[in-house]
Amino acid sequence: MGTRAVVHVDLRPVGYGKDIWIATHLDGNPENLGKDLRKEIAFQKNEFKRNFPSIPLDMGSILQKAVARASALHNIDLMSVDGKGEFPYGDYADYQYEVDAKTGKVKVRTLQGEWGSSIQKIGKWKQLSKVI
Repeated sequence: MGTRAVVHVDLRPVGYGKDIWIATHLDGNPENLGKDLRKEIAFQKNEFKRNFPSIPLDMGSILQKAVARASALHNIDLMSVDGKGEFPYGDYADYQYEVDAKTGKVKVRTLQGEWGSSIQKIGKWKQLSKVI
């Protein structure tokens, strides 16, 4: 089945009333989804700059597209866009990815146990390096 991962980006700091959570079935190796997130964010930023050179970056729009597209490559299981910070995912998750809405930087941590209240051990956040 592959590893399961949870991706989160809170877009409220950049003026969007959305708190996006996505659970995926397949991550592969610990940083595969992280690499895809970083690549897709970089791609969407470049596309925005190319199409709208005189407009400041709209990180909310960029990240909505980037997170959805990168997560789709890893078989989306559940998505929540509710603005409440609650995510009703009850399956086992190996990794959590957090995307910073202001910078687009991605960090990851390992998890053990089912998502939610039964998480037994949470790893420390690790900032993923730039796209190679």
